[in-house]
Amino acid sequence: MRLATVAVLGLVVTACGGPRSQGGTAAPAPAAPRPKMLLGAWGARPAAVFAQMVGADEQNRPRILVISAGADTASGPQAAADLRAAGTIATNIRLTRTMAESGQIPALLSGVQAVWLTGTNPAELGAALGGTPTATAIASRAAAGLRVGGDGAGAGMLASVLIAGGDVPPPRRRGRPVEEEGIATAEGLGILTGTLVYAPASPQRKADALDSALATYPRLVGIQLDSGAAMSVMPDGVWQSVGNADVLILVPDESAVDSTGTVARRTRILSPGSRFDPRTRTMLPLLQGDSR
Repeated sequence: MRLATVAVLGLVVTACGGPRSQGGTAAPAPAAPRPKMLLGAWGARPAAVFAQMVGADEQNRPRILVISAGADTASGPQAAADLRAAGTIATNIRLTRTMAESGQIPALLSGVQAVWLTGTNPAELGAALGGTPTATAIASRAAAGLRVGGDGAGAGMLASVLIAGGDVPPPRRRGRPVEEEGIATAEGLGILTGTLVYAPASPQRKADALDSALATYPRLVGIQLDSGAAMSVMPDGVWQSVGNADVLILVPDESAVDSTGTVARRTRILSPGSRFDPRTRTMLPLLQGDSR
């Protein structure tokens, strides 16, 4: 009789999941969503964010294609070195127009998990890449899930429009009047649609360069990435400041248009850790556990 009682009690304990101190292990927490895009000021490539974006860890070393162009021979190799330090296999290509118009680069895209664009001169990067089969291939692959990122001129290329010149004041010559150049813009890859991204490599820029460019494109959202600033784009479209400096966002206010047709703009400052929803054009609460 005693044995039967013990057996019954054992069945009850088993059915109830056993003692709490000896229960099964808790279910693993769901993986954090991976950013699908990363934009930074020139030289701003947050290693931890990039590793999360491409899924790099001790067991996985994804292949990354780094693209630079023009006379800037340092940005590409440095970006590749930084991305290798983030746990990837990064290869740099100094792009020419001839290469971009051939099928050489689009063929390489099938073997990589991300593309990174970089450079100090947006006009040179745009001249090499804009309107080519390579540009079309990058945009198409990004729409299909390829991770993309860029810093400096590369960040600008990811937008619909970028500032391609005229943003640096001309040198002053003794005895001669200063001739100011207008802001030049160029078509970007359009991966971050509806935006004009400005990530100047030179601190000697015109203070109103972004405002001047947006005057030509009043419906676009302006994004300025100064030194140290970086922004990730999540799968749900939310933007998050992930660098060491603020991200400046200029949002058109369609409800405030003056008699000349000028669209007013509202300024949003994304301090590190802050989030912004471009669909509702509103700031979002910090993520739980983020004390920044």
